[in-house]
Amino acid sequence: MISAFPNETGGSISYAKKTNYKFLTCFTGFNQYVQVPLFAATGPLFLVRIAEVLTANETTLWIVRGVSIVFYISLVLLVVLRVRVSKW
Repeated sequence: MISAFPNETGGSISYAKKTNYKFLTCFTGFNQYVQVPLFAATGPLFLVRIAEVLTANETTLWIVRGVSIVFYISLVLLVVLRVRVSKW
C-alpha cells in the first residue's frame, strides 16, 4: 500500500478514504480508535495478575487494583483528549 500511495500518511484510515466508501472509512476509523482502550486494558490486568503471584495480602492487591484502574483511565483519557506525543 505504501508504494501505491507514497505521499500519504495515517495508515489504514488514509487508504480507506481513497476508496470513497464512507462505511469502510467509518469502520476503519472506529477500529483504529477502539484499539487503544482495548489494548490499554491489558496493562492493568497484567499488573493485578503479577501482584497476585507475588503476594496474597488482600490490602496490597486492592492497592494494585486501584492503581491499575487509575492507570487504565489515564490511558483512555489520553486517547479521548487526543493528546499529541509527537511533534508532527
